Amino acid sequence: MTTRGLLEILCGPKLPVLTMLAAMGVSMSACGSPAARNGSDVGDLPPELTTPVAGAQEAGLRAYWVGPEFEAGGRTFHATGGRFEDHEEPSFVNVYYQSPSEGGGSVGFWITFYPPEQWESAKARVLPRSTDVTRQSIIVHGWSAQLFSIPVGRWTNQLVIVDAPDGIIVTRGNASISNFRQVNPLNDPDVLLAVLENLRPYPD
Repeated sequence: MTTRGLLEILCGPKLPVLTMLAAMGVSMSACGSPAARNGSDVGDLPPELTTPVAGAQEAGLRAYWVGPEFEAGGRTFHATGGRFEDHEEPSFVNVYYQSPSEGGGSVGFWITFYPPEQWESAKARVLPRSTDVTRQSIIVHGWSAQLFSIPVGRWTNQLVIVDAPDGIIVTRGNASISNFRQVNPLNDPDVLLAVLENLRPYPD
């Protein structure tokens, strides 16, 4: 069998097969998300990202990311900003990615880390409340996780909550760019989980 044929078999099925492969330790990066670059590119990142992340690290929080940039669904996402909150509960640190579109608008992606002692107070604002939400247990980077599929108008957003060794990681993308002309490719569970194969502490 050719390499292309093998990839079509691996990448074609939806979540159940992908979850099984992830549990076996098989990387899905070949299915549309090349490996993110390493931390040697940290110096090129904007201060809107490096400043809040540095503040979080000084306070003892670990930030997570998937590298300075990544490809997903034919789009390039760049790490463009972050946020750190420690003056109110729950404390968290956020890394934000953006993929601009021609003619205006963009699609975004957030990775947020909560210390374990802060997660209980964060649940109320993080967990989806809609009765139409579906939930599935998955594996992300060898860690237990939950995938929530959330209907939002014409789209279905994906929210992933990862039980990392040092806390809880929450990832999500926004629904679409302006005027609903394009859907965020990270709303496809296969694409999103392939990107999350590169999930790691910043700036490793």
